Amino acid sequence: MVSLKKISFFLSAFALILVLTPSPTKGADFTWQGGGADDNWLTAGNWDAPPVSAADTGIIFDTNLASTPNQNAGAPFILNKLTITAFETAGLNLTGNQIQFANPGAAFQNNTAAPVDIQTALDLSVNTAFGGANTTISGIISGVGVLTVNGAGTLTLTGANTYSGGTTVTSGILEGNTTNLQGFILNNAAVVFNQVADGIYSNMMAGTGVLEKTGAGKLILSGANSYSGGMTVTAGILEGNATSLQGDIPNNSAVIFNQVADGTYSDSIGGTGTFEKTGAGKLILSGGNSYSGGTTVTGGILEGDATSLQGDITNNTALIFNQAAADGVYLDVISGTGSLEKTGASKLSIGGENTYSGGTTVTEGTLEGLTTSLQGDITNNAALIFFQFEEGEYADVISGTGTFEKTGAQKLTLSNAHTYTGSTTVTSGNLELNGSIGAGLTTVADGATISGTGTIGGDLNNSGVIAPGNSVGTINISGNYDHDTTATYTVEVSPTAADKINVTGNANIQGGVVNSVIVDSIQGFETKTYTILQATAVTGTFDTFNTPGDTAVLSWGMDYLADRVNMVLSRNNYETLAATPNQRAVGAVLESIRLGATGDLATVLSALDNLDLESFRVALDEIGPASYCATSRVSLDKAKFFNRGIVGRMGQIHNRMRLAQRSNGSYLDRFPQPAFNGYLAQLAQLAFSVNATNTRNKTGRSNNGIVGRRNYLKSKRQSAHKGRGQRIDQPAQVGRSYPEVREGIFGAWGQQFNTHASNDGSGDQVGFDFDTHGVMLGSDVMIVENLVVGGAIGYSKTDINLHNNAGKGDIDTLHTTVYATFLKDSWYIDASLGFGYNWYNNTRNINFLNRRAKSSHDGYECIVYLGGGYDFDINGWILGPIASVQYVFLREDGFTETGAGAMNLLVDYNNSQSLLTAVGLRFAKVFDLDYVKLTPEVRAEWLHEYLDDGRTVTSRFTAGGGSFSVNGQDGKKNSAAIGARLNVAFSENISVFLNYELLLQGSGGMTANSFWGGIRIEF
Repeated sequence: MVSLKKISFFLSAFALILVLTPSPTKGADFTWQGGGADDNWLTAGNWDAPPVSAADTGIIFDTNLASTPNQNAGAPFILNKLTITAFETAGLNLTGNQIQFANPGAAFQNNTAAPVDIQTALDLSVNTAFGGANTTISGIISGVGVLTVNGAGTLTLTGANTYSGGTTVTSGILEGNTTNLQGFILNNAAVVFNQVADGIYSNMMAGTGVLEKTGAGKLILSGANSYSGGMTVTAGILEGNATSLQGDIPNNSAVIFNQVADGTYSDSIGGTGTFEKTGAGKLILSGGNSYSGGTTVTGGILEGDATSLQGDITNNTALIFNQAAADGVYLDVISGTGSLEKTGASKLSIGGENTYSGGTTVTEGTLEGLTTSLQGDITNNAALIFFQFEEGEYADVISGTGTFEKTGAQKLTLSNAHTYTGSTTVTSGNLELNGSIGAGLTTVADGATISGTGTIGGDLNNSGVIAPGNSVGTINISGNYDHDTTATYTVEVSPTAADKINVTGNANIQGGVVNSVIVDSIQGFETKTYTILQATAVTGTFDTFNTPGDTAVLSWGMDYLADRVNMVLSRNNYETLAATPNQRAVGAVLESIRLGATGDLATVLSALDNLDLESFRVALDEIGPASYCATSRVSLDKAKFFNRGIVGRMGQIHNRMRLAQRSNGSYLDRFPQPAFNGYLAQLAQLAFSVNATNTRNKTGRSNNGIVGRRNYLKSKRQSAHKGRGQRIDQPAQVGRSYPEVREGIFGAWGQQFNTHASNDGSGDQVGFDFDTHGVMLGSDVMIVENLVVGGAIGYSKTDINLHNNAGKGDIDTLHTTVYATFLKDSWYIDASLGFGYNWYNNTRNINFLNRRAKSSHDGYECIVYLGGGYDFDINGWILGPIASVQYVFLREDGFTETGAGAMNLLVDYNNSQSLLTAVGLRFAKVFDLDYVKLTPEVRAEWLHEYLDDGRTVTSRFTAGGGSFSVNGQDGKKNSAAIGARLNVAFSENISVFLNYELLLQGSGGMTANSFWGGIRIEF
């Protein structure tokens, strides 16, 4: 059989011979000179040699003579040539009667750049060559001759041509459409189909030239073409088939392969245009295509591979990926109602968000995808891989004889009854089986997981993780189960059920691990036995059993029987897990309200049940009100330290009185005075003498001292007046005899105090630090001989910081105190009675819940103090024993917490007491300096507590349950206080003082540093 290529070759050669064969030119040549009065070719004056002949004529335009662009062939002309070598820029429009090219070698040549439009009809009686520059022939071309294009420009045909000799393009460009371009086209240059309206070209095209489709219409090529230069689609639609469309197609618009019979297109399609397959036949694309406009399959079958099928594919019939030579990846989207088939021995990976609904068939090789790319029922007779890089569910059915593999790190859920008979392999990620699979062997690799509530139709060899259920559930194995040494069984457990592996055959446990995991909340678990593996026969044991967290409340164990493995749970009582009495009190109440707990209480108990033993016990301490025991302790200690300031003030008073007695005269006489202060000193001496003399008058003694003082003061004033600036270094020693103590001496004083204390906790007793800052204002007066009484008010602020982030608080206190001191000879007695009103603000931290319980309440305190001592004067040194007893009563109102949900407490009112005795020594001495008198003092005391045995706080939860009590830390019975005081007297009237005391209670007790500082003014 003669091939199309051979026919094309012979036709091309014949046409070329016809074109190139020379023949003699008949008739005369006429050259246009434009001498006539019009543009009619019949006018003799327009030519160089009139009259012009209408037959066998050659027409030449070779000079740019005056002419009009519109020429009229006034009669039919038979030309052997028409040559344009020069013309006006306006060009040439030729109209009129038909022009016939009748002699061999006939030709049209346009050698100008001016536009030429031949509008008259052309009769190609012989083969005619059209050459030169751009030319348009809008007239109708008829005849039996061959139209040859051999110029450098573009020959545009726009008429409804009927010539039948065919077309040859040797050079340049031939442009037209299916109406203009007729017959066989031998294209060795370029042909453009400018198809504005739809058209069909059913003849053949051959040659090495290129073909271009322009225009908005559709061009249908239906001939058996053999052109090899390719075809460019610039606009509109090009339609053909594997026979008519030849060469590479740069497609920037639309290409349709209407494949009625099967065909193969092996060239390349590129560009930005679309590709469509129609027709009932199969089209095979085997080239390396790169078009990006997408693919549509409207009819028949489109077959290709990941290289030839490009862009999104709308498939409404059938699509075949024949991945034969090499693996391929297709990541665009496949949609439509058609089917997808994978053939070829290599692997195809599809990853688009596909929506096609016609189902999938794997005939050969491997098809890889995921739940978003593999659609519809899958008939798998080769190999199917789900590569899940994101979680997904496949709800359709997999059938066939092929194998199934799950890869990818994320979970794949199979939720239907799958009937494929090949093996199943879980290589990575999680296969959640909620349906069923066939009887082939299922293998789970190390690091992979199988889960769900479905049924495995055959044996299961597990080297990875098996996790039945989608929470708590059962996975069924119709064959045997092998649990490898690397395998893990993850068991989820709830208060009522646990995961289970149900094996129809035998279970062989070769070691491995069981991980038990609690579902949702640990709350509600009671002692129970769970069957986690059941089979016809069970052999072997697990190597490791990991309980669901290191919890204190739940104890787990394993029990192996002949046909099952049980997990045994024992629940511990809250109270029995406690280590201290306070923890047991809290645990007992929580245990009593545990059953039936709902809402926030259930949340709290669930969090508690999830703790390990150490954390559980710490949580019981946080839940209970032990921190309020510390608050009460601080409140008592704060009251004691405040009263120490009052005791210090009384010590100053009797020191003042003792120094006056030792002076053998006025206390003021002990002060050296500068000249500028002499009058003040003398006035004070006089006042003191008068006061003392008046006191003696009450006993019947002389009052001559008054006159003497007045005379003395008068003489000193006169002396000072006579000699201004004279310094009186030492005033006269008047009245040096021991004075009696004056009645009515009035003093006002103020002091600021600070205490920092720290107490370490022990057991379930919380430790704390506190800082107290305050101020006192007071006054006192001597009402009778040797007896001074006074009163004071004060305010203090105490900040409490509980250790281990247990909480914090503060106490605002308003203090009031009355006091008295009595001195007789070497004895003195001090007494005070104080009252304080407290405002408490507390924050209790429940750290395991990250909650803060807040509260505020009021309270008051009463302090009774009695002390005394005896002073020995040893060569000016004062040494003496001291002793005291102090009683403190503290009352705190009840209150209700907020902010901690079910763990808010209703706290009852609370009373605390302290009875403290102290014995010790003090040591003091007066130092006279030029202008001041310093009295340092040191003291040391041993203190013993009789009543401070810890504090009991009773409370109950707002969520329910009975009352419970916790005890605070017992105060240390014995402690030591070491103090130092410095009094600085600038005159009899003004003095300042500093006082420091260190309290030590030893290991586990409190250490406190207290400072007082103030001023006293005497009137």
